[in-house]
Amino acid sequence: MSEIEKSAEIAPQSPVDTERLQLAQQLAPILGIMDDLLNGDTPMDELKANALAILGAVDSGAETEQELATALKAKADAESEQPEAQEESPVIKKWQSQFEALPEAAKKGLTWEQVIQASGSEEELLAKTSKLEEAQIFEVDEKGNLVFCDGTDEVPQSTIGEEGKDYFTCRREAHEDGLELFTEEEYKRLQCQCERKYEKRLITWLESGENPSLALFAYWRDGIVLVGERDPDVQVRNRGARRLLRVSLNIGS
Repeated sequence: MSEIEKSAEIAPQSPVDTERLQLAQQLAPILGIMDDLLNGDTPMDELKANALAILGAVDSGAETEQELATALKAKADAESEQPEAQEESPVIKKWQSQFEALPEAAKKGLTWEQVIQASGSEEELLAKTSKLEEAQIFEVDEKGNLVFCDGTDEVPQSTIGEEGKDYFTCRREAHEDGLELFTEEEYKRLQCQCERKYEKRLITWLESGENPSLALFAYWRDGIVLVGERDPDVQVRNRGARRLLRVSLNIGS
């Protein structure tokens, strides 16, 4: 018990003394903080938090130590019930920058807020894009899907292997991962709308159907996209696949 509380108990209980006692009881927690501050036993952040909590409880109209303790407990309970704000992951922030940098035609009139709300939880989105290499946002397609693609400068090494992979292998492996190959039109749009250019050194297979006699491939050379055809069974060390993923937004385009 503090000296103020002791003296208040010994003194006659006149109306003035009763007010002094109540004041002493209100000040008891504050005096405790002052003692901690002088002795240096408690971290400053904790001291500041305690002091602010006490001041807030006093402002609430608490007049006795019991009322003060009750007000402090109610304040602590209310704060504990408030959900902690989750910081947005760096990946989501990166995707937001990519989306906002897209041409308006590629956004289909949508805002980032609409897209992120309709694409599921952050965990779900990260899980869906985990099969892509450095997943980046490409566009919103005509069906209202948010389209991601491999974001590496060259086709992912996993799609090339040691000896290169033929068209059928690249297409089959992409489908097994829930991914697709770029069509010729999509690949040209990608190269056109992005400042950085892809496949300056390697080559990507393009979607050419399930059983083509010749398969399309593409790359970037001398400032343009070059597209050619080749036997889909051929394995070439510089050839793999840039892949894409469509995430349904379930909102109108």
